[in-house]
Amino acid sequence: MKILFYELKRIRQGRMFFITLIGNLIYAAVWMYQVGISGIGGTAPFSMWTYLAFCGAMLPAGILTVLLLQANYYSSQQQKADILPLAASSSNGLLILVRVIALTVCFLLIDLLEFWIYALPNLLFFGKTAVLGYGFAGLLHSIPAVVAVLAAGGLTGKLNGRLVYVLAVLMFAAAAVQIAAPYDFYGNAFFSQYPLSLPAAADGEPVFAVHPAWVCTRVLYLAAGIAVLILCVCRSGKPSLDRAETA
Repeated sequence: MKILFYELKRIRQGRMFFITLIGNLIYAAVWMYQVGISGIGGTAPFSMWTYLAFCGAMLPAGILTVLLLQANYYSSQQQKADILPLAASSSNGLLILVRVIALTVCFLLIDLLEFWIYALPNLLFFGKTAVLGYGFAGLLHSIPAVVAVLAAGGLTGKLNGRLVYVLAVLMFAAAAVQIAAPYDFYGNAFFSQYPLSLPAAADGEPVFAVHPAWVCTRVLYLAAGIAVLILCVCRSGKPSLDRAETA
């Protein structure tokens, strides 16, 4: 827990986290104003469909942020600062796990702030509190992808720290590829296009429902991420201080 709090404090005090946080929030405000307010895929503004499409649009930027923070662990300056956590009686794999948890917490903070950017206009102008229940669905959508990507980053970082940057570029480029729903990693194709094929309710709003295959993909991403993290923990021994001292 001490290492976890140390990592959270180190990330919070870093300029990269502050800069990327501001960028994420500006992007969220622009996207919510241009698309969120008008609805997406023929759905009403501030509906569950619109919010999850909002989450899908925000997810690539959030994943890029945590991957850049993860890649920073392998810089020469950070290698020197690693003397403190490496001195603890924990394995290198456990250190990777703690850092993945810390980065996930950072993503949750970004996700929470973006949620309020989406929710406040609805509460102020329409007085509808149903949007407050959307956050849990957004986490079910986002967390499996974040865990899977950070686990992959931890695994590639063990091989070569620069590979995390390559992974960040690949994941960001993947956001521009529209994969058929419900297999879209980010959910953009699913939540912006799939409602058009659903029957409409009495109010004309497409009935909110998710395809079982989409749920299975979320479970698969989460299971794959957990499996890779377990592999990192089990296959890593006690770290050596030589790496930090000679960096």
